Amino acid sequence: MSYFVHPENTETIELSKLYLCPNFYGQRLGSKFITHLERESQALGVKTIKLYVLDNNEAAIQFYSKHGFEFADGFMSEEFEGAVIIDLLMIKRV
Repeated sequence: MSYFVHPENTETIELSKLYLCPNFYGQRLGSKFITHLERESQALGVKTIKLYVLDNNEAAIQFYSKHGFEFADGFMSEEFEGAVIIDLLMIKRV
């Protein structure tokens, strides 16, 4: 897991990575991390958490939606091995 506060926009934290080893699935570690990130954001005076999620990663989209993230205008795309990869922007106000 990895996140950072934008240097130009200190009111936003970007969650850049949240991966769990399958051996740890079902232990609510992802949910605990999101709760920690929300508390950390509030302590820093951050108002928004943002992240990008792969457009076809239904499990991640469902997880983030369950934790209050919503789709926002914005996406990133890149070509990888001849395929276009699209990451959709999701945000949560804290």
